[in-house]
Amino acid sequence: MDDAAADPAAGLEALGLPPERAAELSSILRGLVTDLALRDLPRLELGGAHRWLRATGTVIGSAAPGLVRDMVPGLDDRQVAEAAFHPNLLPPVAFELRRRRALLRRAKDPGALSRTGPGALKLSAALMTSRFLVHDHLAARIGVEATNRLGASHAETIRSIALGAATGRAARTEPAWGAWGLLAVLQALLRHRELLQAPATSVPAPPTQAAAATSTVGDLGLFLCCSAANALIAALPTTD
Repeated sequence: MDDAAADPAAGLEALGLPPERAAELSSILRGLVTDLALRDLPRLELGGAHRWLRATGTVIGSAAPGLVRDMVPGLDDRQVAEAAFHPNLLPPVAFELRRRRALLRRAKDPGALSRTGPGALKLSAALMTSRFLVHDHLAARIGVEATNRLGASHAETIRSIALGAATGRAARTEPAWGAWGLLAVLQALLRHRELLQAPATSVPAPPTQAAAATSTVGDLGLFLCCSAANALIAALPTTD
């Protein structure tokens, strides 16, 4: 999962994208999307956030198609596979974060994450947006309690994979960078949706929501990632 030598476009080809499109998409993710996440959360590249992105891509990427099939009956195999699109965009960003850290002359410790810094307001707004999206598109389909349990379960698995055998200072400081870093990257994906050209199989709005809550299969995969990020943040100590 931490293979820095892997071609980040290769995983995108596994989504069925032609090599040229996979390379173009990888360039957007490693450029515009990564740059935006770093503007919202400076120093993100200095720590282990790349592990949390990869873990989320693995966990949600494998679970999303089956979950979306249950949420929206009647979709065929090709359509439910679209739910894995956004989770599979996270590894190229992880690759780029690790690459940028490697370019630094001296390795730096990002230290503890302070949410009173320059990115605090943006992160607070991003968390509010993420919560609204999860409520309107997931909880409206399967209920608030089921959505919370699902997010917490995914978060626990992601945390276990990302932290591995980390101890000491890394075990204390990395979860905050991982959780908020994941949220920053997901918000960057949301803000570049037109460029990313996600699959566009639409799904009807949940019965309890207005027509404005319509979304695509790909969106539901993205909102499942948001649900996990929300749960990871909720589990952080209040001092993070």
